Amino acid sequence: MAEIRTDAPTLPFILVTGEGDEQVASAAISAHVTDYIRKAALGQQPTELVRRIKNAVSAERTRPALAREREHKQALLDMVTSGSTRTDFGQQLCEHLVTDHDYACAWIGILDENRAVVPLATAGDTGYLDTAIAPGTGPGSETEPALAALATAEPVVRSLDVSSGYSTADASTDSHWEASATVYRFRSVAAVPLVYEEVCFGVLSVYSRTESLTSDVDQSILREYAQTAGYVF
Repeated sequence: MAEIRTDAPTLPFILVTGEGDEQVASAAISAHVTDYIRKAALGQQPTELVRRIKNAVSAERTRPALAREREHKQALLDMVTSGSTRTDFGQQLCEHLVTDHDYACAWIGILDENRAVVPLATAGDTGYLDTAIAPGTGPGSETEPALAALATAEPVVRSLDVSSGYSTADASTDSHWEASATVYRFRSVAAVPLVYEEVCFGVLSVYSRTESLTSDVDQSILREYAQTAGYVF
């Protein structure tokens, strides 16, 4: 057991033993076993070992996700408590999403007095914004996910087919943003509205070169970031 833990400290390990008293349990805990079960118990419950194995594997698969979640929360806390301005916080958040989450582009847009979308902070391949969203564009005027999220005050997630070979030169008005996105090889997009006290005033948008943004995990993380940004702003 000691050799296994030296080579694989977190590998699930279930001890099946013919003995079962407090001394055995204490020794198992000291050896950092994941779980232990008596052979006598297996005779009474034949499926118990299968259940224990499934639970151990599930816990091990969940552990990295929980560690990443703690890192995300700590990163958010550091940004919130840094005493920075609204623009500084937005920039830190966008850079964090690009650097630590490997997204290709991230930006925060807010509505000005004319209800036009104005970039507050950007990071990554921001050239996309210059070609996909014209100055003075407002919510709902186009199908671009950020504008759609602002119009509905609901998150918007889109997948893109980069094999279609769009180019901005031959794009129709309705698919202009998709053409721009495929030029930058984006494969998924997620836009989450910034809301405070039921008022939608901005949007957090992220673009990835993988399908990651269609996963529940990434969407949950973005919703938490957007909720925090709404509170900070």
